[in-house]
Formats: sequence, C-alpha cells, structure tokens
Amino acid sequence: ASGSLLGPTTFDVVVENGGAGGNVTVTSTVYGEGETVQSKHGETVSMDAGERRKVSFEVDLESEAERYCIREPALPF
Repeated sequence: ASGSLLGPTTFDVVVENGGAGGNVTVTSTVYGEGETVQSKHGETVSMDAGERRKVSFEVDLESEAERYCIREPALPF
C-alpha cells in the first residue's frame, strides 16, 4: 500500500494458513523515500491448519512514510 503515513497507524491484514498448524510470523516493513526501510515490525500468531485470521500492527511513525509492505513466510506443502 502507498500514500502518506505519519503518527499512530494501524495496519490490518488477513492471513490464511495454507499449511499445518503452528506459529506464523507476519512482518510489516515501512518505507520512507524510495526503498529506504524506515522500520520493521513482526507479529507471531498461533494458527490452526486452514485458519484465516486478522493480524494488526499498531505502530507510531515518527517521520513521514511513503508505503508499507506486509509479508508472511511461504509455507511448505
């Protein structure tokens, strides 16, 4: 996602576990100008096989950010 981000910000993402149950770590990366990483935030949640769940990141951006990216690791088949 992109746009102007500043101050207290909440990122919500829906994660679906397509593998076996266990812990899943979801990472949000906030970018400043260009490809400059401004901050990274991780959230680990326990999920059952096939479960969908909302994961929220609450961050306080002290300087203006341009975009963010949220990733979860690829799960083995």
